[in-house]
Amino acid sequence: MSERIVRALLIEDVRELTEILETVHPDPYINGGGKIAFHRRLQQLIRNIPGEGMTKQEFLDLIQPFVAALKDAHTSILPSGISRDFLNPGGIPLIFDPIEEKLCVRAVTKNEYLSFIGCILESIEGISFSEIIERQKNRLGYDSYYSLLGRLGRTFTLYFGSMLKALLPEWKNEKEISFTVKYPDGFSKNHTLPIAMNVQYPLQYGETKKKILETKDWIAYDFIDKQKESAYFKINSMSTYREAFELWHAKGQNNFHLSLKKVFSVYNSDDIPESIEEIISKIPSATNLLVSLFTEMKEAQTKNLIIDLRLCEGGYDIIIAFILYFLIGFEEFLKLQVKRGETQKLSEFIQKSGEKGLEPESIPYYNEVPLTWNDYSFAFDPQFVNEEKLLEIFRKDFLDDIEKTSFYKIFKNKKYENYYKPNNIVVLCSSGTTSSAFDLMNNLKKINAIVVGVQSGQIGNNFGNVRRFQLKNSELIGYISTKYFVAFPECSSSESVIKPDYELTYTKLKEYNFDKNAELLYALDILNIKS
Repeated sequence: MSERIVRALLIEDVRELTEILETVHPDPYINGGGKIAFHRRLQQLIRNIPGEGMTKQEFLDLIQPFVAALKDAHTSILPSGISRDFLNPGGIPLIFDPIEEKLCVRAVTKNEYLSFIGCILESIEGISFSEIIERQKNRLGYDSYYSLLGRLGRTFTLYFGSMLKALLPEWKNEKEISFTVKYPDGFSKNHTLPIAMNVQYPLQYGETKKKILETKDWIAYDFIDKQKESAYFKINSMSTYREAFELWHAKGQNNFHLSLKKVFSVYNSDDIPESIEEIISKIPSATNLLVSLFTEMKEAQTKNLIIDLRLCEGGYDIIIAFILYFLIGFEEFLKLQVKRGETQKLSEFIQKSGEKGLEPESIPYYNEVPLTWNDYSFAFDPQFVNEEKLLEIFRKDFLDDIEKTSFYKIFKNKKYENYYKPNNIVVLCSSGTTSSAFDLMNNLKKINAIVVGVQSGQIGNNFGNVRRFQLKNSELIGYISTKYFVAFPECSSSESVIKPDYELTYTKLKEYNFDKNAELLYALDILNIKS
């Protein structure tokens, strides 16, 4: 039986959580009815803590709706011991992807389940899909409907038993799971399957007409054809390249070491060195890869560049500057940035996390407006700073960052600036193309790239730039936004989406026989390239 935490200690955690939300998050009230409504929910939360205390899981179930009410996909709270055992996930043995506001099976754990690919989810354990969506709204923050769908399917709420059980307390026999799906022919059927256990990867996707770049590398490229008319460039993560770790280390952040060691182990069989600098030096360099990609494209006069961001949920966005440097040059890149505003909440919490350079005195207009902790920095806000000044601030900020990375060597000699831009740039997008990946997609659209796939779960006017925290007594772990970004100042938050120029509809997916790389095949057809 799980140990109970006494009520007084849980109240301490609620107060600690509230202080973090109110002092670190840019605006924890805006999506939840205002400050009074926020505090009404807070006091109701405290009132609902029973006198006998609660287990950690019970406490998590109680406070998740409070945090989810912020409606911020970057701010959430998770149990410290959450089970994300990919070998024995314990949930539905099917992987769902959002498409046309539904969840469609795109992969399965066993060959005998391949007939489920293309099916649409209708219910689980007798609970309708619409009710599951409503429950998900109270578990994790979200930016849009596609954000909700992505959390359920693409990021595996339904795949992991511990997460699914929290969503569906009606689920009693945890060795099997019952669900209803609609088949591509329109016929609905209920199934009961054993939970996902002893899973062997890679997952089963059925047949694909286009196998390309099957590698462990998170960032890699290849060419579609022998003549190199079309390049394929995948970015599955923006947190796994050398320059990102160089920047985190140079800025004094202290929460990336575990991730660094994991990435090192993927690429190296040697023992992990003691020196952080030595570990970083053995991580693949984005600079080297980009030099190779753009050199090959220029030599071959490549016409089409397909950038695959379907699996990329973000990371360190400095790589956006690197890519745009090759495509259009540094100054043109800066001009794109001044159209997008960001507001930073200044909090001692960030300073204590180890990051340097976020003190109020470091803000460029501090002499005009002396700032204090809990103020906001509008240094990167085009509504507050004129464009000429903003360009100057962005230039200094990016130069400071670039100088801390191994990219600086090629940046300084200018050989590769504005080096080569193919005639056509295509971005492959999914609901999981979020955070910095969304920003890259938005920047590429500004230079006439087209987007193919499913709408991103992220909106353009959103909270982000997360930091990790842990509550003292329950040891629950959370992530909180520290900035507010405005990519589309002319739009309301709910309207600030990037809709695909060519949407992968269910009908279109069916035409491609539910191919794993249907988005790529669609892009090739749009470009009139024979696959």
